[in-house]
Amino acid sequence: MKNSVKPKEILLLAFNVKLLRKQVNMSQEELAHLAEFDRTYVSKIERGIANPSINTLIAIAGVFEISFIDLFDKSHI
Repeated sequence: MKNSVKPKEILLLAFNVKLLRKQVNMSQEELAHLAEFDRTYVSKIERGIANPSINTLIAIAGVFEISFIDLFDKSHI
């Protein structure tokens, strides 16, 4: 049976990506375009159901001009 419990790091990443995107008034579609992947993947990341690679995290962080490590910053919560 598939475990439905999501690791806290995935939930933190999901929260922070959505927060950062909304802070700059950006749609999921815009983020996806700038990071060069599909909008549905952004949605999955923000809902905590995707398991993004380091390259994906670097691409997202690059859009926001931050380090990918900052996507896991707990100070936003």
